[in-house]
Amino acid sequence: MARLKKVLSEYGKGRCKVWAEATRVGDDILLHIWGGEKPHLGSASLCSSGEPTSISVPGHMDYVVSHEAAKRICSATGKRCLAIAGIHVDDASHEDIVELVENSRRCINAIINDLRK
Repeated sequence: MARLKKVLSEYGKGRCKVWAEATRVGDDILLHIWGGEKPHLGSASLCSSGEPTSISVPGHMDYVVSHEAAKRICSATGKRCLAIAGIHVDDASHEDIVELVENSRRCINAIINDLRK
C-alpha cells in the first residue's frame, strides 16, 4: 500500500490564524483548511477539471475558500482535489474576513509549491 504524503501550512495569528493540510490519496489530493476561533465542517468543493462543484452548510460562506482552493490546486497540479473548509470567527469584521481569506490563500500557495516538488 502506498504511503500518504501530507503537506502542512499555517498563516496568521490569534483569531485570524488559518492552517491547511493536504494529503495525497493515490493520484488525488484531499485538502483541509481550518481556522479562526471555531474550526468546523463548513463546505466541500471537488474539482477534477474546470469549475469545482461545491456544497456548503446553509448560511456558511466557507465555500468561497474551498471552491478557490480546489480549483487552484487542481489547475496547478493536474490532479483531482477535494477541498474541505471550515473557518469561523465570532462577530468577524470586514477586516477579519479579508485577513482570513488572505491567510487561506497563503496556505494554498504554500501547499501548491510543496505539491509541485
